[in-house]
Amino acid sequence: MADLMLTRTDLRNRPVDAGAFRAPAGRSRGEDAGALAAVREIIAAVRARGDEALRDLTERFDGCRIDRFRVPDEELDAAPGDMKSVVFV
Repeated sequence: MADLMLTRTDLRNRPVDAGAFRAPAGRSRGEDAGALAAVREIIAAVRARGDEALRDLTERFDGCRIDRFRVPDEELDAAPGDMKSVVFV
């Protein structure tokens, strides 16, 4: 199995380009059965439990518990540049 490596793209101080978010990421050269099983488990949880599963997963992976998913309009209005066109693609 090929070594798998996560990469991070720092988008701070860069113009927002909705097309960049749609571009396919690099593909792994092989399949990792453990990763595929984990993804399938996450998808099944979200299908079965919806928003509550998303809250649990956010807490698990990001270390915070969120009450709402929608960004308030006043925060979107205050966002720099043409953020609404990216958020509401």
